Amino acid sequence: MQTGVNRKYKGMMVDERLIPATLEGGAFHPMYAAGRTSGEVSFGIESIRFQSEHGNFELPLEGLQIEAGGASDRLIFFKHADHPQAVIHTADRRVLEHPLLMQNAGLIRQRSQVKRKRRVVRMVTYGVLGSLVFALAMLYVCRDSIVKTVARGIPVEWEIQMGDKLFEQMMLTERLVIDEESSAQLTKITEPLVTGIPDKRYPLKFHIVENATMNAFAMPGGNVILHSGLLLAAKSPEEVAGVLAHEISHVQQRNGIRGIISSAGLFLLAQTLLGDVTGVLAVLTDNGSFLLSRQFSRDFEREADDQGWEYLLASDIQPDGMIRFFEHMQEEEQKMQEKLKEVVPVDVGEGALQLASTHPATQERIDALQRKWQELPSDKKFRTFDLNFTDFQNRLRTNLHTSTQEPEPSE
Repeated sequence: MQTGVNRKYKGMMVDERLIPATLEGGAFHPMYAAGRTSGEVSFGIESIRFQSEHGNFELPLEGLQIEAGGASDRLIFFKHADHPQAVIHTADRRVLEHPLLMQNAGLIRQRSQVKRKRRVVRMVTYGVLGSLVFALAMLYVCRDSIVKTVARGIPVEWEIQMGDKLFEQMMLTERLVIDEESSAQLTKITEPLVTGIPDKRYPLKFHIVENATMNAFAMPGGNVILHSGLLLAAKSPEEVAGVLAHEISHVQQRNGIRGIISSAGLFLLAQTLLGDVTGVLAVLTDNGSFLLSRQFSRDFEREADDQGWEYLLASDIQPDGMIRFFEHMQEEEQKMQEKLKEVVPVDVGEGALQLASTHPATQERIDALQRKWQELPSDKKFRTFDLNFTDFQNRLRTNLHTSTQEPEPSE
C-alpha cells in the first residue's frame, strides 16, 4: 500500500522521509546563458532529471557516469557519453541511496567507488587535521623548550644592537650619573663577578642612573642599569653583587627576548623552527620598546635567582648578599602593602596583593635561596672586595645632583 510519504520505482518503494522526491542541485548545459544554473534533481523510471526555470533536461540511467568532485569531493556529478555538454550535480549525498542507482551493475560499481573515494578523502582529511592538532598540541606543551630554541637562533650581534638602541631610548628620560671615580669603584664589584661568568658573548656594561627607587634593570645585549636608590640602600658590596648576578642572568638567559617570543603565536614559532627567523625578528623589533616597562615572569625571576647564585659561587663571591638584599626588598614591600591597605578593601587581603605582582613573592625567593645557602660547605671561603663601600655610597650621594648630565640625543 502506497502512503503519502512513499514512491514506487520499478516495483521498489522509496520512503521520501529518507530520499526526497527532489534534491537541490545544479547543472551545466549550453542552453543556459551562463552555461550553468541551479535547480532540482529528480529521478524518472529510466533517467535522472534536472529542472530549473531556465530549462529542463535529463540523462539516461543506462550508460550514466557517476563521479565525485569539487572541494573535498563534496559534489556528486552525473554525466553521459551521449550528452558530453550536459552535467548534473548535487551536494546531497542521499542521491547515492536511490534504488534506481542500485538496479544496474555498472551504476552499483560506480556508486561504490564514489562512496569509497569519499571515505578515503575523509580519512586523509582527518589524518591531516589530527596531525596538525597534535603538532599544535606539542608546540603548546613544549612551548618553553621551543622558545629557548628559537631564542638561540637570534644572532647575538642583532640582540646587542637592539639593546644599545633601547638604552639610548631609555636615556632620553633618565639622568645618567657621570663620575669616573664612582664608576671605578663600581668596577671593583663588577669585575670579579664578570670573571666568573663563562659565557662571554655579551659585552656587559654597567650604568648608574639617578633614581631613588630600589631597582636594577637588564636589557638584551648586555646593558645593566643600577638605580642610585638601590646602591644607597644596599648594606654591602655583596648585596650589590647579588643584584648584579641576578640581572646578568636575565641577559645571559635571554629572558627579555624569550618573553617576547613566547607571546608570539604558535604559527610564528613553527615557522622559526623551520629556519625562517625573519618573522620573529620583526616581532622583536616591533616590541623591543616594550622591554623598557615589561616585568619578567615569575619563572624568569626564579631562573635568574638560580643562575645568578651560580655566578656568585663561580666568582667566589659570598652569595647570601642576594638574600640580604631581598630581605631589604621585603621590608619595602611590607611598607607598600600597609599603604595599599589604606585604599584597598579589607576583604581583599594580603594574598590578593601578592597575586597582583608578576614577580614571585619575596619570601618565596628568600626561602629558596636560604636552602641553597644552607647546603654550602660550612668551611667554604669567599673573596673580600677591595672597596670601602661607605666611601662609595658617600661619593655617589654627593655626585647625584652635581655630576649628572643630560645625555646627548642619539643620532
